[in-house]
Amino acid sequence: MKEDDESENNPAVAPKPENPIIVRSFSCVVKFLVVWVLAMAFHLQTLWMIIIGTRLSPYWGPVPYQTMHILLSAALALVAMTPWFGKRCGQAFFLLLAGATLFLGLVGLAGVLVVFLLFLDYSRHARPFEEWYAELFPEENRQYSEELADTLRIAVSDAPGGLSPFQDILAFGNQGQKLAMIALVTRYFRHQFAPILLEAVNSPDNAIRVQAATGVSHVENNYTKRAIELEGELKKNPENPDLLWKTACHIDEYAFCGLLDDLNARNSREKALDYYRRYLAIRPENSEAVTRACRLLLKNGRLQECLEMMEPEMQKEEPSTQMIAWRMDVLFRLRQYGQVNDMARNFGDRLKKLDEFPVNIIQAIQLWREPTR
Repeated sequence: MKEDDESENNPAVAPKPENPIIVRSFSCVVKFLVVWVLAMAFHLQTLWMIIIGTRLSPYWGPVPYQTMHILLSAALALVAMTPWFGKRCGQAFFLLLAGATLFLGLVGLAGVLVVFLLFLDYSRHARPFEEWYAELFPEENRQYSEELADTLRIAVSDAPGGLSPFQDILAFGNQGQKLAMIALVTRYFRHQFAPILLEAVNSPDNAIRVQAATGVSHVENNYTKRAIELEGELKKNPENPDLLWKTACHIDEYAFCGLLDDLNARNSREKALDYYRRYLAIRPENSEAVTRACRLLLKNGRLQECLEMMEPEMQKEEPSTQMIAWRMDVLFRLRQYGQVNDMARNFGDRLKKLDEFPVNIIQAIQLWREPTR
C-alpha cells in the first residue's frame, strides 16, 4: 500500500506493471481444465445413457454413441477456434483435446490431461524460448557499444594481436562472456572474425557451439540474401555499371569471409570474377576493378591469365601499389625470380607503407631488393 501511495503522489515513481503473461497463463489453465471436466462429464454421461438405453430398448446401440462422440469432438474443435479460448490461450492443447477425444475417446481425454499437467510442471522451471533466443544476439546499449569500439577497431585493422582479446575470452571466459562475445562478433562481422566463430563452433560447451553455429548461419544468410537482391536488380538492368560493381564487390567479400569451404569459396570467386569482367567491359579504366579481378585469378590459380590482365595496368606511369604487390606474387609463383628482383628494386620504396601492407610482406620485398649473389 505504501508503494502504491508513493507512486500515485510522485509521478517519477512508476507503478509496477501487471504481468500479463502470468495472469493469462493462470486464466488459460482454468479455462482448459473447465473444458476438460465438461468434456469428460459429457462423455461419461453419454456412455452411461447408452448403457442404460441398451438395456431398456433394442434400438439403442453404437450409432447414437458414435454420433454424440463426433458432436463432442466437433464442439471441442469449435472451442479451440473461438477467440476467448483458443486464440487467447493458444490452440495447441485445445486442438489436441479435440483430436484425442475423436480418435481415442476416454483414453484420449485422460492422456491429454496427463500431458497438460506435465507441461505445467515443466513450464515452472523451463527457460522460455524467446528469452533464450534473445540472449543469442542481445541488443547492446549505446554505452556498451562505445566501450567495445576500440577493441573492434583493433580487431578489424589486421594489427598484430588484434583478435587476442576475443581469443582470450573464448579460451578463459565464462559462458556468459563467451555468449556476449559471439553475439558481438556476429552483429559486427568482418572477415577477420571468422577464426573466432569457427573456433567457437568446435567448443565443447553446447550453448557456445549452438550460438556460434547460429552466428555462422546468420552471417551466411545475410550475404546470400543481399546477393539475391542485387542479382534480381541486375536482371532488370544488366548493363548498369553501378549494379555490376556492387554485385561483384559483395560476392567478392562473401568469397573471402572465411566461413566457406574450399569449393563454395572458389565458386564465389569465379562468380565475382565474372561480374568484374562485365563491369570492366563497360568501364575498363577502373584500376581497382582490375586489381580485384587479378586477385581472384591469383587465388584460383589462374596465374597466366592474371599476368596478362595486369599488363595494361603495369604500363601506366604510376601503377597502384596493390597491383605491384600482386604482380610480384604472381611472378614468384611462376618462378620468374629475376623479374621479382627487378620489381623489388624499381618499386621497393613505394611498398613500405605499414597502413597498406603487413610487416612480413614489407620485409620480404626489402629482402628481394638486395643484390643477388
